[in-house]
Amino acid sequence: MSRYYTPTIHDFHVGFEYECKLNNGEWDNLIFQPNEYNFVHKFKEESYFIDENNVRVKYLDIEDIESFDFKLIEEEEEFLLFESYKTFLGAGTGDDRKLVISYNTRSEELWIWWRENRGTETTIYEGFCKNKSEFRKILKDQIRIIHLHYEWKTS
Repeated sequence: MSRYYTPTIHDFHVGFEYECKLNNGEWDNLIFQPNEYNFVHKFKEESYFIDENNVRVKYLDIEDIESFDFKLIEEEEEFLLFESYKTFLGAGTGDDRKLVISYNTRSEELWIWWRENRGTETTIYEGFCKNKSEFRKILKDQIRIIHLHYEWKTS
């Protein structure tokens, strides 16, 4: 079962994935867009607040990480280990390498490293990640790997 939290207004950014409760009680999946700036501004200006009854965000989970072409290779209690389906060419070495991800669902700690076919491992990210939107930003902005329609590109 998915776990959720109530975001703050500061969590919202272009591309942020969240859910809003509809009048019929169902939840609608939304992605924050630039034209919704007035929505955020209205919340700030009129002291409205986002509460758990109306807006929620799903914590990062197996399904979210797998949606970026990673496969779950180990699961033990709150610890998850993933490996990329895609093989990358190692910079300067010519060796094949894969991205490996370790995620602790309780503490939200995230580790990402390169694993080369000759056994060498190089950590490229250690930090925290709460949701799918943050995970996407880490891959794109900090690790500089972009996922578009199941194609991986390195910059």
